[in-house]
Amino acid sequence: MINNPKLAPKINKLVLVSCDFLGYLLVISLAYYLSPLDDFSVEQLKFNGSLTRLGAFILPAFIMVGWIWGVHRHYTYRKPFWDELKDIYSTLFIVLLINLALLVFIEETGSLNTWFYIGAMLFICFPLFRFVCKKLLRYLGTWDMACVIIGNAENAKSAYRAISSEINLGYKIKAFIEPQGKIPVTAEKLGYITEEELFSHLEDYQRVFIALEHNQSDMMESWMRKLTKMGFRNISVVPPVQGVSLYGAEVSHFFGYEAIILRLHNNLAKRSSRLIKRTFDIVAATFLLLIASPLFCYLFFKIRQDGGKATYSQTRIGRNGKAFHCHKFRTMVINSGEILRHLLATDENIREEWLRDYKLKNDPRVTPIGRFLRKTSLDELPQLWNVLKGEMSLVGPRPVIRQELKFYKDDVTYYYMVRPGLSGLWQVSGRSDTDYSTRVYLDTWYVKNWSLWNDITILAKTANVVIRGKGAY
Repeated sequence: MINNPKLAPKINKLVLVSCDFLGYLLVISLAYYLSPLDDFSVEQLKFNGSLTRLGAFILPAFIMVGWIWGVHRHYTYRKPFWDELKDIYSTLFIVLLINLALLVFIEETGSLNTWFYIGAMLFICFPLFRFVCKKLLRYLGTWDMACVIIGNAENAKSAYRAISSEINLGYKIKAFIEPQGKIPVTAEKLGYITEEELFSHLEDYQRVFIALEHNQSDMMESWMRKLTKMGFRNISVVPPVQGVSLYGAEVSHFFGYEAIILRLHNNLAKRSSRLIKRTFDIVAATFLLLIASPLFCYLFFKIRQDGGKATYSQTRIGRNGKAFHCHKFRTMVINSGEILRHLLATDENIREEWLRDYKLKNDPRVTPIGRFLRKTSLDELPQLWNVLKGEMSLVGPRPVIRQELKFYKDDVTYYYMVRPGLSGLWQVSGRSDTDYSTRVYLDTWYVKNWSLWNDITILAKTANVVIRGKGAY
């Protein structure tokens, strides 16, 4: 284990650069030699001493490392997993195009199919190499960084939750610091240290996060001055910007002034963004319906064994407040409505839970096959038809009934801007275990920060959540 804070960043940078460079060349080599395609001969795999062909593979490797280093700054700064993955994929796409252009230029294109095979292997294996590399660095003790958060209010707690949710970053929050030195803070089961303790052991920490409130700007400036005077470089400011759509925001600076302008992007207000989202929905939903058709048939006949219908529809509120019929596989007994009315009339606890969440955690109306469908979220598969019809999207806010709109209050404007989703942030953040105020916040965040990459990220996380079955009932 390496316990030298000054040496650790250099080791991390060297290992990551070497891993990316050698990993790229290794994947290229394996892809060529393991390609199962018949139209690529063994003779084409040999370099035969040709420096031009060798350069067609090594030059893009240098370009890739340079691009990741200079443009995305991966070897200097750390990014959350999904942002880093997006940078990797965009860089690989550019590098593959450069590689193809070089091969065409030296008239050594080989098989275009094999080139696609190489690209597929790179998109799968390259991020895995990076993941394993960071695991190794964590084992060596160089990746994780001891950090502290200056702040004791909601912004500091929010910063802690956000930072702790990204294990990939390697930021280990060791303590909070009460900015005014008055009271101890034990937020999120963490202890506190005083200002004197921080500065007397400053070498034990690799990064300081300043997460103060709106009315503490003078205090933030004071902390910046103190840390700068001590020669501490790794300072991050977490401003209180809840409610601001930061994804893709552009920052403008004013020369000679301590002021910035954030240019925000309301992506879903653009026709091009809505067209991209709708096209993605149609293509992906069609593909999912085709591959899931055998499962559809099996569930259809399994559910109908009690004599009822396999599917049912409920009225939900969609884009622009328009009502639509949301389809699902039936998970309850045939006379579920009658049973619910009886429960609401006779059980005070059930009535309170229903009025609060419009759901029952231990619902006696659910059938055995229904429990399985809810646990795996397979009961929502028929909503793919809603997606194709343009009533829903693959990703979006949770579809609600009209009575639930009151919980959105002023944020109902955001709900009306987009089609409800078969999945969404609410599903990958606890599903039915999240309280209603959190659901509203997540739906609002999604609309304000929409991007196609966010949709892809949520769908990838949905698969993981569904497999684990956490929070579903």
